[in-house]
Amino acid sequence: MASATPTFGHSTRWAAKLQADSVRAAERCPDVARVLPGGVSAPSNIREAALSAALRDFDELRRLDMGSLAQTLGVSRSTLYRQAGDRDNLLGQAIWWRSRMSYALVLEETAELTGLERLNAAIGTVVRRYQGTPQIRRFIDEEPQAAMRILTGPTGQIQRGFITVTRNLLELEIEKDDLHFSIPPATLAYAIVRLIESFMYSDVLAVRDPDIEVGIEVVRSLLAGALTPRQT
Repeated sequence: MASATPTFGHSTRWAAKLQADSVRAAERCPDVARVLPGGVSAPSNIREAALSAALRDFDELRRLDMGSLAQTLGVSRSTLYRQAGDRDNLLGQAIWWRSRMSYALVLEETAELTGLERLNAAIGTVVRRYQGTPQIRRFIDEEPQAAMRILTGPTGQIQRGFITVTRNLLELEIEKDDLHFSIPPATLAYAIVRLIESFMYSDVLAVRDPDIEVGIEVVRSLLAGALTPRQT
């Protein structure tokens, strides 16, 4: 069902293919518009050239330097900050944009599934692709404080984005498959994302080797345990 396509790649051609594939997935799969706020479009409040350049550095395992980026774009540093915000904001928006593209593909790949099967397949696939990329690991290893701030910060784009998307997916499957959970979707989504973070980033948060498969299994157990019998 789901391929091993990672969230991040190593070439401009790969990035262009992911973007084109995600656009096609959004056109073919109505769930993309329902689940992903903003779909697969670039954020409108940041200059797209800055986003693309930031992703290019991230893809190629280079540390994003705002001074060098401003020079590359032919603007002053102050102009870049007006167009893209600070480094945390630019990286967070760029990573989340790419993550939405990857999530769109997963939604299309799992579109024929319903209920718990769809939830477990989609969440598990997204997490494995996201965690299994060298760009995320390099970021965590070389800039742990910045990485945790951007990837898991409650005011950043990425954690808030994954919580919102997970809630939307839960609500979609609740409607489609008449599921009933003992925990409200917003609370369940928050718990799922925070659980995954604790296993994905455990080497930074708890000095413990990451084990994302255990995290995925805990989420499966949480969903199964929160499921209540259908009303008759």
